[in-house]
Amino acid sequence: MIFSPEFCEAVQAGTKTVTRRPANGRECPHRVGSIQKVQPGQGQPALPGRIQITSIRLESLKELTKSDARRSGFGSRNPRRELLQWWGDRYGGKSSQPVYRIEFHYIPRD
Repeated sequence: MIFSPEFCEAVQAGTKTVTRRPANGRECPHRVGSIQKVQPGQGQPALPGRIQITSIRLESLKELTKSDARRSGFGSRNPRRELLQWWGDRYGGKSSQPVYRIEFHYIPRD
């Protein structure tokens, strides 16, 4: 799974355990139980370790909670606002936009 480079360290540290991806009317390409590489950008070499997807659900961005924003790697005083600002800068769209909420855990390299 591709993450922004700034989030790869949080994935490895176990502080980022949730990500969201635009639904765009398509089926989610990821599956619960799958084990995936962590890449800091398209075409970049994978980091050590893998992630295992534990749940996927379709939701609206407006359902985002402060706690879930923290689990998504945002740690400011207002992580929900920070995540929504980041999302708007990266993907555009509105808070009612459907997204896939993908929860995972990091599996360190042996």
